[in-house]
Amino acid sequence: MRLKASLFACSAISGFLFASMADAQAVAMATPSNGTASSSEDVTEIIVTARRRAERSQDVPVAVTAVNSEQLEGLYIHDLADLNQLAPNFQIKPAGALFRNSAFVYARGIGYSNVDATLDPRIGISVDGVFYDRNVGALQNMFDLEGVELLLGPQGTLYGKNTVGGVITITTAKPTGEFGVKGMVRYGNFGRIDAELVANVPISPTLAFRAAFQHQQSDGYYKNTHVAPPGVTPVDKTLGGDDTQTFRGSLRWTPNDRLEAILTGTYLKSRADSVGGTNVSSPTDLASFFVGHPGFGFPGGPTGDPLSVSRSWPSGDHLNLYGLTAHVRYDAGGFDVVSLTGYIKDENPVNFSDFSNAGVNIFNTSSVTKHHQFSQEIRLESSGSGPLQWQGGVYYDSAYYNYYINLFPYFIINPPVIAILPDPIAVISQNTVQRKRSISGFGELTYAVTDKLKITAGGRLLWEQKRFVQDPQIPGTAPTHDFLPQFTLRDKNSWNSFTYRVGVDYHFTPDMMGYVSYATGWVSGGFNSGAVGLLNFIPFEPQASKSLEAGLKTSFFNRRLTANLTAFWTLHDDIQVQSYIPAPTPAGNINIISNAPQQTARGVELQVTTVPMEHLRIDAAVGYLDTYYRKLTADLFGRGVQDYSNLKPQFSPKYTVNLRASYDIQLGNTGALAPAASYSYQSAFETTLENLPQGHSDGYGLVDASLTYTAPNNRWTLALWGRNLTDKLYLVGAQPVGGLFTTAYFAQPRSYGLEFRVKFGDP
Repeated sequence: MRLKASLFACSAISGFLFASMADAQAVAMATPSNGTASSSEDVTEIIVTARRRAERSQDVPVAVTAVNSEQLEGLYIHDLADLNQLAPNFQIKPAGALFRNSAFVYARGIGYSNVDATLDPRIGISVDGVFYDRNVGALQNMFDLEGVELLLGPQGTLYGKNTVGGVITITTAKPTGEFGVKGMVRYGNFGRIDAELVANVPISPTLAFRAAFQHQQSDGYYKNTHVAPPGVTPVDKTLGGDDTQTFRGSLRWTPNDRLEAILTGTYLKSRADSVGGTNVSSPTDLASFFVGHPGFGFPGGPTGDPLSVSRSWPSGDHLNLYGLTAHVRYDAGGFDVVSLTGYIKDENPVNFSDFSNAGVNIFNTSSVTKHHQFSQEIRLESSGSGPLQWQGGVYYDSAYYNYYINLFPYFIINPPVIAILPDPIAVISQNTVQRKRSISGFGELTYAVTDKLKITAGGRLLWEQKRFVQDPQIPGTAPTHDFLPQFTLRDKNSWNSFTYRVGVDYHFTPDMMGYVSYATGWVSGGFNSGAVGLLNFIPFEPQASKSLEAGLKTSFFNRRLTANLTAFWTLHDDIQVQSYIPAPTPAGNINIISNAPQQTARGVELQVTTVPMEHLRIDAAVGYLDTYYRKLTADLFGRGVQDYSNLKPQFSPKYTVNLRASYDIQLGNTGALAPAASYSYQSAFETTLENLPQGHSDGYGLVDASLTYTAPNNRWTLALWGRNLTDKLYLVGAQPVGGLFTTAYFAQPRSYGLEFRVKFGDP
């Protein structure tokens, strides 16, 4: 019944938008449709590469949401998390504490909210075709881009492993061979100062260079109430800000009309601080008992501003990231040969305080993570216009991950005494190393049976191996706390999989296409590494997904209205779930990944874009999601094997809505003025596996708006922008730690500012 109700709601919205076009139909029918980039009187066509080749988005039998460079600039986004809810049933959020440049992505009820690289993500993030092996650093500064595409559902055939929920593809701008320069300066509250500079420089008729630089800086929106004693260096009074510089340079070489080579290098330096979040521990948590009262939101706990924290431990969440991508395409006559090489290296030194209340820091963490990855893809793909389109190739990747952590507990439990230590004496250290590699072969064929009917089939055969080494050091008992004899844990394992997609699409008319597809996805198994100082060498198995999807893509009134409707059903087998199991040690918990039987997701998605009158554009994305654990029988919380099927999957609101309207007011010889406003809503959802009340997020709506002035020659623009204008306080996520405490992370409150852009030539 709920599914039928949602279908009815989507149909009602479609009907309303269709009706709004009735008065424009006569004029629109008189305008020819040529399938090219459109004017302000129709919906601009966006070219996507969802199937690894350039196609109109309306011709692709895949659920895809795409935004081009012009649209991205009009959204005034800060990073990838600002694309949250751009697609229906899609969420992307920043990590709350450690590695704040990490992306937590969920699509259609499945995702990944961890920063441990021994656990693979569920949503692939690709930058210029190179996939990030882990989600740290994947939040991505969103500047100087050609576009972003969001693909929902398993994408295992063309995009490989770790894409059981979907793929985010980011394409950076390339050298054009024409001289041009553009710049941007953005100023806002919370000390926001951003700047960008891009230069496009022709070197010779066959060689072009492009350089792009971005700086992002803010003070943060968390207020630190801690007062340092005399002689002690104080911690900053505001926390949660950012300090990031990114440089990207690219060379494009085209010696003839058959060969193109693009080399892109990226360097990102982040010196952000680590917030640590707000203590929301329940009265029964050990940390609440230790400090004498519970956390925010409970009777007897702190009152007032949940964005106020007490931090005496210096925090830092730093990242150095280097990336190099080489993309070569050669026209061999009838088909193209494509080589894509990628290398990423990053290092993360972090200082972090897990818990604070009344000036007491309990768990202070210092860690250093080193990671690098290499990938190589060789692909052959058809380049003709015949009835058979095909592509196939091989893909290899390898990665190294080293995570060293020191945990300084400020208290030790020696029943019945709880002793406060003046200095972090009891140090728990652990070093984790993982090496992994995989190789796969893939291919896909699309055959046009008739001018209207096409059949697609493809598959990928993959093998992956992981080698795991862990060296824990555990302190002994009081009073010396000498380390126990060190021991080393070693293991390795390998897995293989075959994922595939089959589908059929039919063009009822040139502007109406329907499709049905069945696709599978896969995520490899691995080894647990999250426990600090504990014997937690427990492997987990791969996760597999299979999904049935049906869609209808339509255009009406000479592309003044596009409406795409999608219905899906997905089954995830052996889902990898993360939980914290309490343990009687100074670390207090075991962070463990285990396999639970099944999770089912089904839903409906509607995306509509319309230009009901000249200069006015309206976009709508509505999603309905019904996801639940079909079977969840496991030992998740140290209470023995139990049935937890009644729990709700994380980050899976039943309803998501995104509405946006913009209007272009022509001012004649004095330029143009463009007001825009958007409203996004998501219903209630859970942020923790165990559905803790502190991690429950009520439904909320957000209002954003902007007002942009463009000079007559399009040389410069000045914009006033605002996000979360109603100053809504809402939860990003919560982190329970084994019955000791729970930390919550809240999103940024109302933000606003000015942005100035200028360009010369063809940037």
